[in-house]
Amino acid sequence: CALPIFFLLKDGPKFKEKIINITPKKYKEFILKTLTDINKVLDAYVTGQAKVALSLSVMIFIAYKIIGLPNALLFSSITFILAFIPFIGFFISMIIPSIIALSMGFTMIVKLVIVFIIVQTLKGRVVVPAIMSQAMNIHPLTDIFLVIGAVTIGGPLAAFAIVPIYAILKTILSKLYECNLIKKHNK
Repeated sequence: CALPIFFLLKDGPKFKEKIINITPKKYKEFILKTLTDINKVLDAYVTGQAKVALSLSVMIFIAYKIIGLPNALLFSSITFILAFIPFIGFFISMIIPSIIALSMGFTMIVKLVIVFIIVQTLKGRVVVPAIMSQAMNIHPLTDIFLVIGAVTIGGPLAAFAIVPIYAILKTILSKLYECNLIKKHNK
């Protein structure tokens, strides 16, 4: 999975050109528009996820500093990376801080639970809707079901990849539908 992504990133600018070159002439315009829209959707997704991950990691850093959890910068950095996995990334990033809180006593556990509830609430009610509703045109419930299904079928890597794959397929299908409507209207 990583090898095709490497070559896609390495040869990104050439990718669209090569696809257009191997496309039959009558489909070139459709493929060009579709690839352009897919690029916009993926750009919006990655930018939106980066903004959500950054917001989440900043909130976690501040909260860990307030409650006195050691290595706040390290754990907020881990949160930033794992936040790119929708919904479950934040929960995974809480495992190590939870173990440390257990070793620090009951008071730290309570503080960490409060931090978790506050940050998760802010993320779910403010940050994600504000950022991702503008970036992507995917309903949050669709996002949740996609991630749950992907984790069940393909594990964490699938959870990381499912939303962009869905966005690409949605873009392709909407372009095909749009093209079909235009052809029917012209007849």
